[in-house]
Amino acid sequence: MLRSAVDGDVPWTELEMSGTRRDGGVFDMRVVFIFGVAAGRARWARMFLEPVEQTSGDVNASVRSVTGDRPAETSGTRS
Repeated sequence: MLRSAVDGDVPWTELEMSGTRRDGGVFDMRVVFIFGVAAGRARWARMFLEPVEQTSGDVNASVRSVTGDRPAETSGTRS
């Protein structure tokens, strides 16, 4: 477990899963679980699972690749 937090009756956890794939490649995933708790028991859960991107650059480059946005020009305006 990398991190955890609680907001009222909703705990969050971030987990790391890593290792070596059968083909010898790197296996590196992050998982976030969000639970709804009532009366001391988990009543519902959500799971978000993503591979860790090792080569695409910084977070700004990643967001631009998803949104199709271009970086702002140095003058501070966009065309």
